[in-house]
Amino acid sequence: MNDLQKAYSAISPANLERAKEILTARFADITRKAYALDFQQFCEWCAYGGNVCLPASPETVLSYILYLDKSYKLATIQRKVSAISKAHKEAREESPTQSQLIKDVLKGLRRERKAERQKQAPALRLTDIEKVCRYLYQDGSAKAMRDRAIICLGFFGAFR
Repeated sequence: MNDLQKAYSAISPANLERAKEILTARFADITRKAYALDFQQFCEWCAYGGNVCLPASPETVLSYILYLDKSYKLATIQRKVSAISKAHKEAREESPTQSQLIKDVLKGLRRERKAERQKQAPALRLTDIEKVCRYLYQDGSAKAMRDRAIICLGFFGAFR
């Protein structure tokens, strides 16, 4: 019996459901779906090459990173490696992504691709906000008024 099973066995059924909800809430739905898809793609890549995806070896993950390096941006590679790590942790297996080899390869990729940093979109200026709000005001629909209120609240409240 692993630690999680021991913890679950000591909790009432009502609290067990709440604990599962809290654990599920660790990641946004979109993140959970992305990780699941990323790990599925890793397993398909492993099967194609005759490798085992769980537990994977650091050498298998290294080969996968080198395969991804040809076509993917650094942020995508890092997300896919995180998905592999998460899948191993959930399966209570040692994560190959924690090996020094993988850490060093990712560090080297980050240095090599310094110029590839994700670019942040330029901030909207007050004149841009005014144009959008004017357009939404002219539309006059309830949805447009709602959108206008949200934009104004976000901008003037300095929310991100």
